[in-house]
Amino acid sequence: MKKILIGYLIDGKNSGIDNYILNIIDQIKNDNVKIDCLTNHIDNELKSRLDKLGVGLLEIPTLKHPYSHYCAMKAIIRKGKYDIAYFNISEAFNSLGLLAAHRCDVKKIVVHSHSSGVNSHSKTVRYIKTFCHTIMKHLIVGRCATDFYTCSYVAGEWMFPKNVLSSQKFHIMNNAVKVERFKFSEEIRHKKRVELDLENRIIIGQVGAFSYQKNSEFVVDIAEALHRKNPKTMVLMIGTGSDFDEINKRVKERKLENAVRLMGSRKDVNELMQAMDIFILPSRFEGLPIVAIEAQVSGLKVIISDRISKETALSERCKFLSISESADKWAEAILSNIYYDRDSLNLSECKYCFDVVQQNNAIKEIFNF
Repeated sequence: MKKILIGYLIDGKNSGIDNYILNIIDQIKNDNVKIDCLTNHIDNELKSRLDKLGVGLLEIPTLKHPYSHYCAMKAIIRKGKYDIAYFNISEAFNSLGLLAAHRCDVKKIVVHSHSSGVNSHSKTVRYIKTFCHTIMKHLIVGRCATDFYTCSYVAGEWMFPKNVLSSQKFHIMNNAVKVERFKFSEEIRHKKRVELDLENRIIIGQVGAFSYQKNSEFVVDIAEALHRKNPKTMVLMIGTGSDFDEINKRVKERKLENAVRLMGSRKDVNELMQAMDIFILPSRFEGLPIVAIEAQVSGLKVIISDRISKETALSERCKFLSISESADKWAEAILSNIYYDRDSLNLSECKYCFDVVQQNNAIKEIFNF
């Protein structure tokens, strides 16, 4: 039996990386494979879901306690005797698992990068973490991993040393999306808009953690500018995160309850996208955002930050706009792009590049199937 260790899951609810890992598990799980997943906190709903699949969920200390984190990783890997260790990480200072796997002689150690920056409002924290990241990507990531995967070249540059980027061990693998779940449906669009009581509104959507990376405070600024120009607009902010309370406070202080709706964590993002008229993502940085791909697959026009990889654009419906521009400029760009034939997008490229089924071969290659 092949034994595989996968890190790291959060709670399996609304994280793009969690969804990506759960998609991988769906593809590789069979009776001849034993899979264990790592997490910093056991979420009972996620554990129950994985238990039904016969997949283990193992709790480890957070990186706030690096020595305990490393020792726990070594103990788990020694006990599990894994053939493959797969780590989906955003920053190299989260690479102690790779070091533990290397020292426990795991034959195949895969690192998969899905980001391109440090997610913190503090300039000092970003500087310190970027400094540590740069050192550890050379000392640990480049030396301990055997295979290097990334969702975009930008994410690869962030995570891997230059010698890795020019080697045959470096692979760009498109994020997998279940295309059929996001394909446009007029029936679902009508149902969801009625359910939201927004039948006659212009709905602008944004999905992601409320955080520095996602530039959540700027989304509120955009919503305010939009509502000033057209009171029929409504911005749906879908997700949770460290900045949720602060964003909620900002919305109330500016009396924008009729311009912004904080949706929290949702399991029906695919249906909410049907209800939207346009999708925005003014992030400060990304690897290659799955939600922007999903939005395009659903037939939406998408306006995203110029800090996001150009590989995100599947068609001319994806527009890039600088986050140095004002909220008014973003509002103008949004309002000039809300009327179009939603059902006319050719999905062939999306299916070829990003559909889960099309990604099977690449995923199986990672795990030697």
